[in-house]
Amino acid sequence: MATTLTNSAAQSGGKSVLLLGATGFLGKNVLPALLASNKFDRVIEAGRRVTPSETIQKYPGREKLVQKVIDFENLDAANLKGENADVVIFTFGIAYRKAESNESYVKIEKDFVLAAAKAAKTDAKDQRLVYTSGAGANESSWFMPMRNKAQTEQGLSKLGYSDFVAFRPAEFRDPTRTDRSLGNKVLRAFIDNVPGTTYMGVPVQDLARAFVKVAEDGSRSLPECARATLQTPNDKSVPPYLTTPNKGAVELANLVKKTS
Repeated sequence: MATTLTNSAAQSGGKSVLLLGATGFLGKNVLPALLASNKFDRVIEAGRRVTPSETIQKYPGREKLVQKVIDFENLDAANLKGENADVVIFTFGIAYRKAESNESYVKIEKDFVLAAAKAAKTDAKDQRLVYTSGAGANESSWFMPMRNKAQTEQGLSKLGYSDFVAFRPAEFRDPTRTDRSLGNKVLRAFIDNVPGTTYMGVPVQDLARAFVKVAEDGSRSLPECARATLQTPNDKSVPPYLTTPNKGAVELANLVKKTS
């Protein structure tokens, strides 16, 4: 059942944003950036767990925050539609190597995402949807996680949000991560220094700023450096939608960092 932990957000007529996945590597950087944004006067954090209060106390704009513990198996109780959010952002998921099985991975990465996005959709207003996909997402990929990412994108596109952008980052650079092996670190350092690579890592703090920029202004304001690409799936029942590839995400993050 949904539990509201903090509810002192001002209702001053500005925009509201619903963030699902605020405790992950990307989400924990997106949340403070949303709170600091002057474009949103209400920020709803929803997930199986939420950011601890001692962490929230460090964030400027924390008075705008509403926290909801939700059960993805019982989204009716969460009443996400009742939040009437102008923007919905997904930053949650699980690494494929950490999933108990392929079925568990698909349940978390696709089924929960599609169910929550559907639950948050309202016909009362135009809504924007921003989703964390992954570099290499492809409906025809031999690698199940990449197929799953593309299928999730397509499922989200079919929900009818007024504006939908899927970011396809490769790997987040987060100095606080402790789950990287020495081999992984060496490989990542090599990839990041290969000239012209499209799989360079992106500092997670910078990527968070790029997410918030798109959440604030939408796809129509994406600069050329974002390399936004219109996807037209083989399934013609899926409306075309925009994706930002890893290199575009990196360059957009760099631009936002320079101008912020």
